[in-house]
Amino acid sequence: GTNTVFVDAGTAPSLCANNLSCVNLLGTIGGGVPGYSFAWEVQPDSILFSSINSPQVCPTATTTYLLIGTDSHGCQASDTVQVLINQPPVANIIGLNSQYCLSSPPVTLTGSPSGGTFSSDGPGMSGNTFTPNIAGVGTWHITYRVTNFSTGCSDDTTFTVIVDSLPTVTISGFSSPYCRDASPVTLIGNPIGGTFTGPGLTG
Repeated sequence: GTNTVFVDAGTAPSLCANNLSCVNLLGTIGGGVPGYSFAWEVQPDSILFSSINSPQVCPTATTTYLLIGTDSHGCQASDTVQVLINQPPVANIIGLNSQYCLSSPPVTLTGSPSGGTFSSDGPGMSGNTFTPNIAGVGTWHITYRVTNFSTGCSDDTTFTVIVDSLPTVTISGFSSPYCRDASPVTLIGNPIGGTFTGPGLTG
């Protein structure tokens, strides 16, 4: 009677395009007449690349591998296994400026795609809210990390944010008190760029 050859190319894990690694395939041959030979080919081009039962492959894109098993009488069977390369999500942070004053109000951040988590290398980050006066003066790095749970692939992005101290404001150029008929006095604010307010002030 005929003793059929059975070939099993096994299974292979899925990989992430931003975290590629090599995979050991594991093929088995049974039935037929022992004295088996293995022939692994890359599909669809039928490129022979290995003649052992457990070759290592390092694909950079989704690839199908064909295992042809032959017994000692030349009877053959085949099976395929696919190494799937999944694309990761592309993490992004929306709503975060690169610079804030210490007195700036809390900022609500949006992570894209949704479902990820925010973290910081300093204080001031709680949930998706960044609070400059809790973070304190300095340069901070805020990270958003998100995972696509259907593929298991993750991505993260990190933004740098600077929290500046409040300026020390001084006024020079006047000497109180003044008489009502005194000449106008030019005031100088330091640092420049501010505005003067009050009765009798122009400019």
